[in-house]
Amino acid sequence: MKLADFIILVLAAGINILMFANTRNQQVPDRVQIQVGDHAPIEVALAADQTLDIEGLIGMARLQIRDGAIRFLESPCRHKVCIRHGWLRHSGESSACLPNGLSVRLTGGTQRFDSTNY
Repeated sequence: MKLADFIILVLAAGINILMFANTRNQQVPDRVQIQVGDHAPIEVALAADQTLDIEGLIGMARLQIRDGAIRFLESPCRHKVCIRHGWLRHSGESSACLPNGLSVRLTGGTQRFDSTNY
């Protein structure tokens, strides 16, 4: 191993450590914003574990809040993409059941990104 290889290896390891430390200092979200169709969004605190039944455009969806995270537990949609999305834990994360017109977004704390692209 040459000196240049060693320097590159040390720099890469240092950058990885800094990136990891930056993601570990993120604040946790304290609220979830639930949007149903074009109605005003509903804000719910993430402090208490609970299950929410929300009436969407095609039926009832069930959301579960546990340990400061939220997920779709049940949904009347056909493909269940919203359920497979899993737990949302970081500020700014969102999930939606488009057929049911229902979306959830974590708010508060520091967002890890400023936009979402698919």
